[in-house]
Amino acid sequence: LYLGEVPQKRWRGAFGTCYQVFICLGSVFPYASGVKHGIAHLWRYDAVGGVALSALFAATCILLPESPRHACKVGNKALAKQALLWLRGSERLAEEELAEILGALDSAQGEEDANRKKSVLDEPAFLPALAVGLSVIVLQQLVGINSVIFFANDILGDPRFGPVIMASGAIGTLSSIPFIDRAGRKVMLATSASVLAVTSATMGFILCHTHVEDLSGATQAVAAVTIIVYVLGFAIGFGPIPWLLMGEIFPPTGRAMASTICTVATWGAAWLITFTFGPLMRWSQPGTFWLYSAMCVVSVVLTVFFLPETRGKSLEENVEIFRRIGQRSAAGKGYTRA
Repeated sequence: LYLGEVPQKRWRGAFGTCYQVFICLGSVFPYASGVKHGIAHLWRYDAVGGVALSALFAATCILLPESPRHACKVGNKALAKQALLWLRGSERLAEEELAEILGALDSAQGEEDANRKKSVLDEPAFLPALAVGLSVIVLQQLVGINSVIFFANDILGDPRFGPVIMASGAIGTLSSIPFIDRAGRKVMLATSASVLAVTSATMGFILCHTHVEDLSGATQAVAAVTIIVYVLGFAIGFGPIPWLLMGEIFPPTGRAMASTICTVATWGAAWLITFTFGPLMRWSQPGTFWLYSAMCVVSVVLTVFFLPETRGKSLEENVEIFRRIGQRSAAGKGYTRA
């Protein structure tokens, strides 16, 4: 949420992607500590390192400026101006952005007063944005990423692949940074979901002929490459972009609530996809990956036909897109392609 509100619109994609980069880098070390037998004690150093980094993060948070949009929302224009000066380093840029934020908030407040809205659900942009946000963030999990990452060693039968797979995720996310703000969210998400669909289906075909217990030699190598490409495909789009969208599409009056709902939903979906992996694999090993591939196809359809492009737009412009969608829906015209 903070990373969606603070950067300039041309840098929002790059800033939002950094979140996923550090998740991938942090996951490399636990996997690496389990590569060889006899060094399992290294998990203690992983845990201590995590505590140290968390403490450093908590200590340095006090140095961060307040979100200018939040400051304006609570009526503290002076704090918003101070934060914008710190962030932009220019009086002119700070004044222009402050005027834009205040204008959007005044417009939303005026519409709210005119229509005597009583809850955030009466904001036309809220429900359409929440529907899209929930769909994207839940599908991020239903494509099977956590099952593949958590059980990579069991699938491939060799712990040495774990660090390589997680490192490929970090590399893929880093490589996506220049393109998210150039190609756009829709293109990157659709490309990501397409790669995931193909690689999941490929893994299903591999397991049609050889079960995971029997993977070895060339077949094991092909399966490993398939999973690495799968993780790369996830990293260029479905890894960072759903989280980026959480800070871009929700109206300010319901941004915190919507982000909370989506966060709870995605971790619930993560639990579901991880919990069901074992039973699904016992049911059908190829069928499990074909099911994930079907979820990827659903993701492509959602991205192409229902997700508005947010690249290069201010947060207020993105909210206005969903407000128009909500107003058309309320008028009986339904949802049309954005």
